[in-house]
Amino acid sequence: MIAAGREFIVSLSRTRIQRGIVRLAGAALIVAVALGVVGSAAARPPTMQPRPALSGPEYTHGTAHFLIHYTFGGIDAVPAADLNGNSTPDWVEEVGRVMERIWDAEINTGGWPAPIPDKGEGGDERFDIYLMELFSKNMAGYVSPDGGFVGDNPATPRTESQAAYGYLVLENDFVDPSPPSGLKVWPPDDWLRIIAAHEFNHVLQIGINGSHSMNWWYESTANWMETQVFPDLPDNLESAGAVFKSPDTCMLRYGGVNRVESGLHWYGMWVFNQSISEQYGPGIVRDIWLAMADGYGYAPFDEVFAARGTSFDDELRRFALNVLLRNFEHGTAYPTARLQDAVSAPGEWTPVDGVQRYAMDYFGLDLPGTYTVVIESEDPGIEGIVVGMRGSSADVFPAGREVTVDFGGYDHAYLIVLNLTRPPNEAGCATARYTFAVQDAGKQPTGAAYSVEAPSFESPRVEAVTDPEDVPIFDPFYETEYNIREEIRQVDLPFNPIVPRGKPSGYELDSVYGINADEQGAEFVQMNAPSGGVVAQMLYYNRDGQLIRITESPTIYVTIGEWMAVNGLEFQPGVEVWTTGNVDTAVIDRSGGGGGPYLVAFIVRERFLAIDGDAPRDVMLDMAARFAASTSSDLPEPRQPIWDVYAARYE
Repeated sequence: MIAAGREFIVSLSRTRIQRGIVRLAGAALIVAVALGVVGSAAARPPTMQPRPALSGPEYTHGTAHFLIHYTFGGIDAVPAADLNGNSTPDWVEEVGRVMERIWDAEINTGGWPAPIPDKGEGGDERFDIYLMELFSKNMAGYVSPDGGFVGDNPATPRTESQAAYGYLVLENDFVDPSPPSGLKVWPPDDWLRIIAAHEFNHVLQIGINGSHSMNWWYESTANWMETQVFPDLPDNLESAGAVFKSPDTCMLRYGGVNRVESGLHWYGMWVFNQSISEQYGPGIVRDIWLAMADGYGYAPFDEVFAARGTSFDDELRRFALNVLLRNFEHGTAYPTARLQDAVSAPGEWTPVDGVQRYAMDYFGLDLPGTYTVVIESEDPGIEGIVVGMRGSSADVFPAGREVTVDFGGYDHAYLIVLNLTRPPNEAGCATARYTFAVQDAGKQPTGAAYSVEAPSFESPRVEAVTDPEDVPIFDPFYETEYNIREEIRQVDLPFNPIVPRGKPSGYELDSVYGINADEQGAEFVQMNAPSGGVVAQMLYYNRDGQLIRITESPTIYVTIGEWMAVNGLEFQPGVEVWTTGNVDTAVIDRSGGGGGPYLVAFIVRERFLAIDGDAPRDVMLDMAARFAASTSSDLPEPRQPIWDVYAARYE
């Protein structure tokens, strides 16, 4: 977790996790150290970075690289046991020993740059750790770079612009007298190692870039580092379930929305770090971080992967295969992947929940002979990989949208549906729909592209997912919906978009992203985004997979009637004009014969909005009314057809 007063950093705790920003309250604290005890405020020099205030008199314990701040008074009090009688609590000494082991593993062995010195703001230039009661605040540890941004870190080979120093706060004793139902409770020594290894890696991350857009990579790397330092810890295999049981969740998504299984998905994505580190060595993770010094978006990944003769797409293909086969070191300890469905005869299937960008679905193929598997999707990033298992050996067939396979020679076979369309950010993790068919083969079987040994393979099975609203206990791991106002802040647009007030019943926000309308073709510009250029798209789905797609752009028309006249839509069959909240709204039945699909277009606050998809017309009009009400405290009056009024205006 990284805590900051800046909204461009996502803060997450590692236990009883709640999403949001941890703001450090109050003015800058003033600290001086004398004989291990903080002196009076009058004797303290000013500091650039606010520091936590403990609940009682503050003492310090120093090691080679760390200065640990603790107290015996109040809620932050540490256990007072001191069996060796050296006047330093045993627990504080254990914290020091654990932290020095972490320093050795992450810096001396792992080659990560050491933390940027804090100019003595915590007492001296050693790294500061504060032991405080955090469990009661739904946290176990956090790192704060607030006030510590220095720009460049001279200890790295590149020139940073957002490097920062900071401090670490850890739970004071890792004992929770009343853990909530559903929380995994570890012994205090294990909690300490889990959280300290994770959070100290955040310290090293912010020394390179304290504000990179790849929020998921902060958490996946810190979680991966736990097992690099302490391989015996079981914590990571708990979080890996978010990937194995919800593989169709975008790797950039925090998770926990609409399904319990994807909760903590950022943390579970440590298995992607593990996949690339087992292939290229653990230094690849560090090198990607070093490239984040001056590389934005996906550039650090692309640079480092290219230097090793691979690409992000190729590593996602390898990752999808590794998850299916549990093809990791100690893979027998990993969960099995969740199958979306199992197929035993020719037919056609369209999963209602699709697959998000940078994610994958798995299907069992229990077929007796030779068949052709065909995938169709409007999303160009969708592709399939068929895998045939014979014992512990896996034949991997060429990636694509059509392949013919003789399934009779395999004990098990699977289809991976992979979405390689690159999401621009977390909000842009759009869901792609696809259909796949198993057909009688009319051609010779395709040969396998390559084979791999998979000694940890265990047959996966079809499993259901759980809606967070159906969980009978409060669990802050999960949200039940995305917030459109928060999501759209992530999107880089040349205009300020408006958003709807609420959403139609049964529909949930899926994603928000920007696209170049001109690249979608002349018809799309004409009907959905007359301004051309970069426009916003918002996708909403219901549980049946029905889609509402909203395209928003600056308007070049004064009225919707003007747009209709320019495009020859006046008085045409299948074209009506309704009023939604006193806003004229064009309703176009694109089939021409009734029944849709529909396009609903209207202009609100100098924005042209086009709603399409395969949702019913009334649902689209409901969404239009919510845009019309975006500045009102109430939804508008029920919509009414206004054909007569409209005709009178334009006759």
